Amino acid sequence: MKSTILVDNIANEGISGEWGFSAYIEHNGRKLLLDTGASNLFAENAEKLNISIEDVDMAVLSHGHYDHSNGMAEFFEINKKAKFYLQKGCSENCYFKKWFLTKYIGIPRGVTTKYKDRIEYVCGVHELAEGISLISHSVSNLEQIGKREMM
Repeated sequence: MKSTILVDNIANEGISGEWGFSAYIEHNGRKLLLDTGASNLFAENAEKLNISIEDVDMAVLSHGHYDHSNGMAEFFEINKKAKFYLQKGCSENCYFKKWFLTKYIGIPRGVTTKYKDRIEYVCGVHELAEGISLISHSVSNLEQIGKREMM
């Protein structure tokens, strides 16, 4: 397995950074994108690293915060074939709340509707390909924890 960080909060050797995360993973001949960062920077950095986003076989969103999902529309525009996997129940509904302040921090609005034919919702243990599985949250009372944390 080979993993290349496309975006994180550290710029390095001509590769720009941002508050966000995206990684390109190769395993058993399959190409996977994990998250799309906070902007289209993941695609710019991939190009600088000679990684073809167009050739990605599958994409996964780790969780629905903007700093992991804001590049989703760019991914769909570049890559015309790959399914994008989200955890069942993941939607455009993530907010930060503190006292009277409410700020939207989720998946860009409209993305899950516009690209619904490319998005697959999964839960539990889901095998994407031989040797590549998604393992969803298995914490009991996760919904209550989210409410407690005002998410």
